[in-house]
Amino acid sequence: MFEVLLRSGSSIRVDEADGYQPEGPMTTFFVSGSNRQTIDSWSTRIASYRTADIMAIRRTPRLVLDGPTARIAAGPEPRACQETAGWRRPVHAAS
Repeated sequence: MFEVLLRSGSSIRVDEADGYQPEGPMTTFFVSGSNRQTIDSWSTRIASYRTADIMAIRRTPRLVLDGPTARIAAGPEPRACQETAGWRRPVHAAS
């Protein structure tokens, strides 16, 4: 799950996402499947936002119900990011 902070000051939660990556002028969020930790050709696009409008992206913990107990699932860290006070800023390639 990710929280996206936009330039307008609003934030958006992308609940089902396992990861994200830049695709041209857009940053796209993907769901990869239960056993895969990477974005590949089997991943499903679930949301896209203009990269220029994104100020920061933060991974938030996902609650997993495991029978009678609940735990917070840890996921892989996103790549190509810089961390600032819990927020991850996409690293933009210089043109």
